[in-house]
Amino acid sequence: MISDMNISVVIITKNEEANIERCLRSVDWADEIIVLDSGSTDRTVEISQELGARVSVTADWPGFGPQKNRALEQATGDWVLSLDADEWVTPDLREEILNVISGPEGAVGFRVPRLSSFCGRFMRHSGWWPDYVTRLFRRGAAKFSDDVVHERVIAEGKVPDEDLALLAVYGEALSPVPIAAEENVDVGDDVVVVGAPYGRALSVSSGIVSQLEVDEQDPKVQRSMKTDAPIGYGASGGGVFEVPSGRLVGLVEGYRTAKVAFGGLSKDDFSFDVPMPGETFLAPPSKIRGFILRSGIGKLAGLKEGSAMAGAPHSVSPVAHGR
Repeated sequence: MISDMNISVVIITKNEEANIERCLRSVDWADEIIVLDSGSTDRTVEISQELGARVSVTADWPGFGPQKNRALEQATGDWVLSLDADEWVTPDLREEILNVISGPEGAVGFRVPRLSSFCGRFMRHSGWWPDYVTRLFRRGAAKFSDDVVHERVIAEGKVPDEDLALLAVYGEALSPVPIAAEENVDVGDDVVVVGAPYGRALSVSSGIVSQLEVDEQDPKVQRSMKTDAPIGYGASGGGVFEVPSGRLVGLVEGYRTAKVAFGGLSKDDFSFDVPMPGETFLAPPSKIRGFILRSGIGKLAGLKEGSAMAGAPHSVSPVAHGR
């Protein structure tokens, strides 16, 4: 699909001679490619220029966040795609990018599932896949944080972040439970995780809320959670319930695993992956409420955006701020 919207690709580099050609060729369909280099001593700059990128070189290194903001300032497109020099865009991702930026206005950014490699192998386990990162956003509606490392995109508007779906369960009459209010969920709270691994049986484990990540601009809004409750394979989507109230405080989104090997790590040795305690990722209450409303499920119960839902105080919007 051909988009009427212009797209700029921004990349920061230093000594990326081994990677930059593959990266640039994967986005040769973009309207402009901006490479901001910080003093490479190899052929990074020459290769980038030969492949049609607009290259600038800085004399200093302020950190990843500030450097990416410098590159962003040079972009002129309606949309910006940020890449690292050792990343590349697949043909399927290209088509999806062109489709979403040509669609109805609303979102100011989109998250991309990043597939990483380690020691030459793509990592599809241990919580590495899918690794969603915001990389595509409207110019002027987002910027990078000023972090020296582990920078992230800060968007002024809606960036869809649900990876949730509604499943129909037949043959069981399940009692509804209230969704906990954000201010009633804290690190150290006792919880139980009820899952259905591969849909074959129920599993129950106990633990605590071990980590909470809140919105920088509104600490009342929770972005992500973790629990140390041990879970088994196939438990994603399981409910996490507060003890003793029984309120729903989260849904299992995924978990990291560790490789246990016997005799070494060569391909001929026996090994298997096990979920890691404390590395179970949860969708917090605000994310669940947002999904319920945006998916249309809330309309079935007569709920409207901004209305109070079960377990939420009437003075607090049930949808995360910054939509």
